[in-house]
Amino acid sequence: MKTLGLLEKIKSEKFLSSGDKYYKDILESILIPIACICMLIAITLLLGRLFYKIQPWFSIFLKVKQNSIVKARLFSIVKKQKNIRIYLLPS
Repeated sequence: MKTLGLLEKIKSEKFLSSGDKYYKDILESILIPIACICMLIAITLLLGRLFYKIQPWFSIFLKVKQNSIVKARLFSIVKKQKNIRIYLLPS
């Protein structure tokens, strides 16, 4: 008789929800922060992948900026001293 009552409780899920309702609420409340942490990790990995692919473009822009600064300084030196010849070799 006792096993029949236990099977009926398990089938109707009253057995699981009667004593474990507290644990079920805890699990449901933990799922949202876990999902947010997983999304942050996924977004971080995606941005890392994108910036890894875009990184050569940033280095080109930095080289152009550095070369223009060097050329501007050389031009100001040449303006001050007109007898100096400066040859820029391609890098």
